[in-house]
Amino acid sequence: KLVLVSHSPPPVDSTVLELPAGLIDEGETASEAAVRELREETGLIGSAVSESPVIFSDPGMSNANMRLVEVLVDLDDARNISPEQALEEGEDIKVHMVETSDLQQELLDLAEREEAVVDARLWSVAFGRATSARDAKPLPTLFPFNRFFDKQMLAFTGAVFVSTAIVGGLVKALLSRSS
Repeated sequence: KLVLVSHSPPPVDSTVLELPAGLIDEGETASEAAVRELREETGLIGSAVSESPVIFSDPGMSNANMRLVEVLVDLDDARNISPEQALEEGEDIKVHMVETSDLQQELLDLAEREEAVVDARLWSVAFGRATSARDAKPLPTLFPFNRFFDKQMLAFTGAVFVSTAIVGGLVKALLSRSS
């Protein structure tokens, strides 16, 4: 299963389905932040098993960057039987557990039920999984996420981010020419 959250961030003006996420506090590693954010947003206790290098979500338009951290959660652990969120004041986050066998359809169904939109990074994961299921040719691994994600999905997700950067760069170049 995959743990997702939904909430309504002000810039989007809509409910968004996404992976648990948050900011890294001073003195904290990305892995420590991921485990903390998972606990705060979902109440689940997990352990970080791999971490990506710094990646940029839309380098053609912004310098916003992140690290993806794979966190494993043992749902049989007594601490995870009845998880309790530790939300900050003003946060309203709903937790969802979805099957990964047909992640695209799960996301579409959940988005319809919740009247939500799907975060681009999450959709890239689902799209990559679906694509890799249709394409048996092995692709190079981008990050050591071999416990949860497969190599084809990771390569595809990386290609999506690279494609976004290229399109963003083209748009930026066209806009600079017109001014």
